[in-house]
Amino acid sequence: MGIDREKIYLTTSEFAELNGVNKRTLHYYHRLGIFSPDAVGVNGYRYYTLEQSIELENILMLRELNMSIEEIKNYISKPSQECFIDLADQKCEEIDREVRILKDRKKYWKEKKQQLILCNGIEDGKIELVELEKNYVLKTPCNFNDYNIELLLDHLKRAWDLEGYKVGCGSYISLEKILSGNFDDYDGFYTPLHKKLNKAECSIRQKGKYIRGYIKGEWKRIEEFYKYLFSFADKKGVKLIGEAYEIGLNEYAISRKEDYITQITIKIED
Repeated sequence: MGIDREKIYLTTSEFAELNGVNKRTLHYYHRLGIFSPDAVGVNGYRYYTLEQSIELENILMLRELNMSIEEIKNYISKPSQECFIDLADQKCEEIDREVRILKDRKKYWKEKKQQLILCNGIEDGKIELVELEKNYVLKTPCNFNDYNIELLLDHLKRAWDLEGYKVGCGSYISLEKILSGNFDDYDGFYTPLHKKLNKAECSIRQKGKYIRGYIKGEWKRIEEFYKYLFSFADKKGVKLIGEAYEIGLNEYAISRKEDYITQITIKIED
């Protein structure tokens, strides 16, 4: 490409400095064929014109709007109002999805923070009566005598798909098994879901009164704790129904088993 004596040319360094970009960015765009110098001298040097700054700014604007290099390349090959409007609609939908994801992540971080604050104030063996709103849980029945890691991973993957990010899980066991001392045969895994999903695979944990207990330390203490919890329910004159849901509150923030806090939640008959 020859030099036009009528134009004012800038070297790559001068043009990059003028537009606040790195020289490597200009070389990269040239190599991809989305923005090229106006002329190349016999010495192989690249030269840009002042007028090309507008073209570059448009490309940089599209990059800031989260368009991929391939999308930009396709668009600038044949720009039009209709094409840009279609792109705007598409990108707005993408941003809406990203905002929802970010809100979910923020909610997740706040809940984890609140869980740890709660743990700091929990006394070992604490029991309370609480009123809970209706929520959804993902349950995977599993005979723990035949436990296998593949079933747990499948449960977690389904929970992650529903929630949109990685979440943990707990276990559940029928009151009949607890009363008979059968703690070697839990009924399955469960994960509380933050989204109200009307999906067949999700169970509803009904709104109402629940008894909730906390035990600190290793799991082997849990059988004795259930005896204490059932005795507490008898003294309060409440009838427990359904299943006991157990979940760890702080496993992601401890290094000693003695500090592990398990939360147990059981429905009270209305």
